[in-house]
Amino acid sequence: DSIEVSWTATKNVTEYYQYKMSLTFLGWSLSKVELIDEKTKRKKKLDKGRIEIIIKGELNEDYSNDWEKSWLHKKAHVIYRLMTKGTREEIHGGYLYGYIYGLYEAIKGFLHMSSA
Repeated sequence: DSIEVSWTATKNVTEYYQYKMSLTFLGWSLSKVELIDEKTKRKKKLDKGRIEIIIKGELNEDYSNDWEKSWLHKKAHVIYRLMTKGTREEIHGGYLYGYIYGLYEAIKGFLHMSSA
């Protein structure tokens, strides 16, 4: 048996930049097992298998297409991109990376996993 669960979330951080995060859980070689809880001495039904977790981040610019409304907007957008090239992307890319890394650490801690 196998299973795939995916979520996508977006956050509009400014009128121009949007963060998009995708989280996918892939599970395979799944089977049911029974274990005895050492504390309560009762049987527990659990799932056994392998899991892969994929976290992706995307920095979207002009997500509402405000700079695509007219010829003049498009030209102004090119100038804006040339003038701000790198600086804002680096800042927002760093923030997005921080969000993704925080999510990664939270999932790893919750599932008692180590990095591969």
